[in-house]
Amino acid sequence: MVTTKMTRRKQTILFSLLTVVAVGSLGLLGKVLLAQTPAAESDPVSSAPRHDAWRIEPRALPPPSIDREQNELLDQRGSYFDSMLGRSGVPLDQPQPPRNGGSSGSYGVEDEIPFFPKQNAGRETIVVAKFDSYQPYLTPSHLSIYTDIKLSVEQVLAPGSSGVAPGNTIEFLLDGGTVKLPDGKTITSRIYNDSGNYSLEPGHRYLLILSYEDKGNFFTNYKDWELANGVAVPNRQDEAVRFQEGRSKYSGLTEDAFISAVRQAIQKHQQGN
Repeated sequence: MVTTKMTRRKQTILFSLLTVVAVGSLGLLGKVLLAQTPAAESDPVSSAPRHDAWRIEPRALPPPSIDREQNELLDQRGSYFDSMLGRSGVPLDQPQPPRNGGSSGSYGVEDEIPFFPKQNAGRETIVVAKFDSYQPYLTPSHLSIYTDIKLSVEQVLAPGSSGVAPGNTIEFLLDGGTVKLPDGKTITSRIYNDSGNYSLEPGHRYLLILSYEDKGNFFTNYKDWELANGVAVPNRQDEAVRFQEGRSKYSGLTEDAFISAVRQAIQKHQQGN
């Protein structure tokens, strides 16, 4: 069953945002959040539901397809993730060599609304969409797992070369996930965010900055904000820090104001090019 419950940390951030909207002061934003964030050793969030709990729950692999075009698509997607993730060269259903840790989840300093360089500008797609459903896949080589998320598009702010339109359902692929093999064995791969605080969640709505991959016909995520209770909530660690420090121009805006501000940023960028 799809759930839209929030973790306590997300509730704290959202409460802070709503407080700022109510008083009309973005300068208060960081102070409110920091005042309400307990010390790590006494943080009750550790026992709260993870945003990415759905990624840890095993889901059976889909039955093999007999459609040639579908299998070609799956091969292309599998090759994409194998090239990034399957570095050990050992299938995931075999004993794995030791790993040297995972992604830190850290990001460099960048514009809040980043724009791709000119050579990749056509791949950038910005939409408002809802997370409808998902299915994890084990690549044909068994070297990688990725999760296929179906997003229903509500608004298109920048279509790029994808040609996406409102009302479309697009496939957003996320590295990692948990699959249940036919023999009952469960494999979880590449879920690095130990706190689970920053993840898309089924049933939730987002403004997403996506990258379109023509070969395989899918999107990958670059950055997103959750649209919760009419407010734009940061959904990436660096943006949450920017918000806490009172440096954000976007987090805390009402949904309509946020979308309008992003449209203005896109227009300004296009005029500058």
